[in-house]
Amino acid sequence: MDKTSLIQNKLQLESRLRSSAHWFYWIAGLSLINTIVVLTGGSLNFIFGLGATQIIDSFAYYFAPEYGSFITYIAVALDVLIACIFILIGKFAGKRKKWAFITGMILYVLDGLVFLIWADYLSLGFHGFALYSIYLGLPAIKNLAEAERQLAEEVQEDHALMEDRSTDFVDEEDEVVAEQQSEAMDEEEENK
Repeated sequence: MDKTSLIQNKLQLESRLRSSAHWFYWIAGLSLINTIVVLTGGSLNFIFGLGATQIIDSFAYYFAPEYGSFITYIAVALDVLIACIFILIGKFAGKRKKWAFITGMILYVLDGLVFLIWADYLSLGFHGFALYSIYLGLPAIKNLAEAERQLAEEVQEDHALMEDRSTDFVDEEDEVVAEQQSEAMDEEEENK
């Protein structure tokens, strides 16, 4: 594979890895938006959010009239904590940490069970799509390492070739100088 193809492959793999890792940010952010909507009495709900935060929000919404705003604060704190966990997973996944992808996928599968119990198949289907999109980051980690290795080898070969060429050039230049010196010495001897 030529260097241009290797670079293009590397860029595509980096994009895939970044895209997969960013799913964790989207999940966290949209879950928090769901929290705000539910706790302010809205009816809009994103299918992208987490089932766990929706359960917490439902309890808070139901018990808020009886226990006051304290329960709402606890719900928001728990939701933010869960979102922060997904943000951290996304951060480490973006740094090519395989464990982050695996941990995030396991947590998201467990979260998807909530939608299975609720028979919310649209959210469950989206969880499946998101999991597949996140999963694509795992092979990208391995393939990216291989692409970088191949690119490094290509660069080393180019560097070695350039050194050989410069050595050949220096050798040719030395031969020319030696020949000129020899001719000059021959001329001096003839002039004597």
